[in-house]
Amino acid sequence: MLQQFLKKNGFQFRIVPFLVFINPKFFLYQAPQNESIIFPPQLSSFMDKQNLKPTNPNGMQQKLAEKLIADHKIESPYPKLPSYEYQSLQKGTTYAKCNSFFLSCDKWLLTCKICGFEEEVESAVKRSTEEFKLLFPTLRVTTNMIFDWCKVIDSRKTIRRILQKHYKVIGCKQWTYYE
Repeated sequence: MLQQFLKKNGFQFRIVPFLVFINPKFFLYQAPQNESIIFPPQLSSFMDKQNLKPTNPNGMQQKLAEKLIADHKIESPYPKLPSYEYQSLQKGTTYAKCNSFFLSCDKWLLTCKICGFEEEVESAVKRSTEEFKLLFPTLRVTTNMIFDWCKVIDSRKTIRRILQKHYKVIGCKQWTYYE
């Protein structure tokens, strides 16, 4: 699509394609020795090498940048999202690294039962609250909603304290919600 865009707009740039595998759990057996295939362990050194290349844009590159900005589409051409409801989704805090639902919780730390990594309860609640807000923009963020959404955190008091610390408190007592 980029090649078509360039041709349609009269730009003559050479595109160097790369096949990049970003999933750290993926491994391609019997992969050909090809410098255009980038595997997860190679990704950081590949990006470092790209960042070392000099970037002094010439006039044509500047025109391309301006054209890309002018043609940028803010709205997605694919506006249809699958329908979902709060009740139909699996509840629980997922671990940020491996997206596992299998977490154990002590007072301050969540521990993933799959990969063993630990995350502070506060950062997990904040992340889960942001996911909730993204998925359900019309629902109010309340202590009870986030308590139900997170599942593994067994203290409403802890959730309330975290929400009060990071969000604006609206209302009082049982009508309290957070923005």
